[in-house]
Amino acid sequence: MDNQYYEDAPAVESGKKGLAIASLVLGIIGVLGCCCFGGVLGIVGLILGIISITKQGKSGMAIAGIILSAISVLGLIYLLFSFGAGLGEMGGIEGFSSMYESIYESVSQSVGAAGAIFANFF
Repeated sequence: MDNQYYEDAPAVESGKKGLAIASLVLGIIGVLGCCCFGGVLGIVGLILGIISITKQGKSGMAIAGIILSAISVLGLIYLLFSFGAGLGEMGGIEGFSSMYESIYESVSQSVGAAGAIFANFF
């Protein structure tokens, strides 16, 4: 079998869009996991997207990765400021721990009552 069909095919440059794809994937995961780990992934995705644009030129995936990564970083910043403001309204760590203890006690009592009800069925 000869190679007549493959001679005119353009050469594929491997790895050219790797940084853009990584930026896009990290941006998507960062937006979806904004409250847990999205900020760290967003920062990495932002850096990879910027490197991709400077080295390989503008591409849609790199721009989308930068936008999504920036949204995840801004979301994390918003959550941190909201948590800090809420913590300040509760009276600091002491207020937060007392609120947590009261919620824990009420849930424990509710579960205890529900457990007694289900114990009668078995």
